[in-house]
Formats: sequence, C-alpha cells, structure tokens
Amino acid sequence: MSESHTPGPWDIELSPKRIRTIHINAPTWARMADVYQTPLTIEEGIANAHLIAAAPDQNSALALVLPFLIEEQQVLERSYMPEPDDEESVGLERIALLIKVVSEALKKAGIE
Repeated sequence: MSESHTPGPWDIELSPKRIRTIHINAPTWARMADVYQTPLTIEEGIANAHLIAAAPDQNSALALVLPFLIEEQQVLERSYMPEPDDEESVGLERIALLIKVVSEALKKAGIE
C-alpha cells in the first residue's frame, strides 16, 4: 500500500477574517482544504472539517487493520477444516465483509 497524500496530522482553524470559513491545515501549515459554511450551520461546518482532518489517521488505521483481518480469516479458515459449522460460517462471513469494507475505503482514498 502506498500513501501519497500529505502526511498528517491535519488540524482545523477557524478563519479570523471570514467566520464562515474553516481551514484544514497540514503540519507544515500548508492549507489542505477550506470548508465554507453556507448553507451549513457552523456546527455542521466544524464537524465536516474535523472529518476531513481525520482522514490521514483513519487511512493509517485502516491500513493497519486490513492485513490483520486477512491473516485472521486465513487462520480461521484453516482451523475450521474440513467444514465450518453455522456459527463459524457467520464469523467468516463477518470477517469477509470487514475486509471488503476496509479494502473499499482504502481504494476510495487512493491507497491500495
């Protein structure tokens, strides 16, 4: 997996000049994005800005979780030989779904 985005942590800053603008900054204070309030409320704008600022940390966490899930799936598949029972099958289905969701989120972020 390769990460080509600006490294985090990113943080938010309320614009002193334009109260309806929230800036998302990288550690070097490089401006990553701006969130404008109209027609959002200030609370919605701040929540959106926090979500955007959390993206590098979320991507890192997902990238750490994915190999663990794949390894866990393989271990369980081997331990349920020759055939998993119903409860074991449900567990395997849940892990497969988690792998799919995490993989899709990383792919959407451009990290494969």
